[in-house]
Amino acid sequence: MPLVCTIELSKTAGATITVENADDGITQTIVMNGTSIVTTVKGEEETSVITQIQDQIKVVVKDFIIEAETITCTSTGITSHTSEDELKLTSTKDMTFTSSANYTNEVTDDVTINSGGKTDITATGDLTGKGANATIQASTDATLKGGGNATVQATSAATLKGSTADVKADIGATVKGATVTLDGSMDTIKGSLIKLG
Repeated sequence: MPLVCTIELSKTAGATITVENADDGITQTIVMNGTSIVTTVKGEEETSVITQIQDQIKVVVKDFIIEAETITCTSTGITSHTSEDELKLTSTKDMTFTSSANYTNEVTDDVTINSGGKTDITATGDLTGKGANATIQASTDATLKGGGNATVQATSAATLKGSTADVKADIGATVKGATVTLDGSMDTIKGSLIKLG
């Protein structure tokens, strides 16, 4: 069946262009009323609408797809992206997030970071990590270094465990406490000068 095309012109209502496809149950309409341009495609199951006014373009559609070699989006005001379902960002090459001010990530549930290579976290100021419990685990060696002092502190007990445990210092090493206990099947204290008491 051929398409039915109509053009309506009015000095008050503007111009309306309509194309009807009876075989597929699709009607295409463009309405220009002097204030807005509304493009509508209405089918038997879905309807998509593009509305353009002097300061806004609104697209209402079930699926919104953009395919291009390069895409650039720039805004002088606030930019918001909201998904009422899952949100995915994927890059087959490098991905960079940059902020000239503060950068905040907030979630109400778990956070997982997986890297197939190295993971580097660098701060020119202080670096702080907090949690109800904190665990750092390495499948091989684990090293804690400080350019100045290095402190391990707990409000209750602090425990150092290992099949062997070494405490070394190039200058001096101090163990202090109201009571200090060395307990092992064999305890060894070595040094050029050892002072007890």
